[in-house]
Amino acid sequence: VNLSPHTLGILLHRGMLLLRQGQLDRALSDFSSMIDLNPDHQRALLFRAYIYVEKRLYKEARRDYEHLVKVNPMHEDGLLGLALLNDKDNRPREAMDMMNRLVSMNPERADFYAVRAGMEHQRRLYEQAEYDFERAISLDPKNPEYYISRAMFYKDFKKKAKAEADLKSALALGADPELVAGLLHQWSRE
Repeated sequence: VNLSPHTLGILLHRGMLLLRQGQLDRALSDFSSMIDLNPDHQRALLFRAYIYVEKRLYKEARRDYEHLVKVNPMHEDGLLGLALLNDKDNRPREAMDMMNRLVSMNPERADFYAVRAGMEHQRRLYEQAEYDFERAISLDPKNPEYYISRAMFYKDFKKKAKAEADLKSALALGADPELVAGLLHQWSRE
């Protein structure tokens, strides 16, 4: 980077590496440098917005996500990020509207169903949440996170057997055993 500080590809790769290592401030600097060089760089906008959300700088994150969606109105990950930001930023209707739009844009993305199911669960839209959890798992049956999320949903309904079955499925698919054991221990004390 020191030899070629204006090469976007090098900045992008280093920023992504720093992000994976949890060095948010240094990654933020690289993505900001990229945006200074090219204000419409979609990946830099996406990653910088993500970092801003992690740092709870919602105004800055919104600015980047909205710019990204203006540059590319069909950028699914940008729209997803904006939906999640709306949910965190107490804009529940906007968040759900955006998730409904994303699901209709690409009904084969399991993560869209899983995110929407989580939002529906929070809003006590139980039938819709159960349907979306089922859909996410049917589209990506090897994702342990979906089973854990659905187990937590079942736990709220006092469907202990179904919750435990989902946790066992999650374990079989490689979920963190400590996380699953912690959930089971917590539930046994409730």
